[in-house]
Amino acid sequence: ELTLPIAIVSGEGDKVVSHDYQAEQLHELLPTSTLRTVPEAGHMIHHIAPGEVIAAIDEVAAKAS
Repeated sequence: ELTLPIAIVSGEGDKVVSHDYQAEQLHELLPTSTLRTVPEAGHMIHHIAPGEVIAAIDEVAAKAS
């Protein structure tokens, strides 16, 4: 039922939260979502790939305007 833009940023190498089970399934369930996958990145994605996180935030903010 959510209609707002949603960004999901996930590291494929996350050992805390399963990328396939969590991020990919969530993306499939939310039709307005975008999924950014960072290869070999782990759980602390905002430390490992801050540029990807900022880009995802900017994209969602632009869609929400």
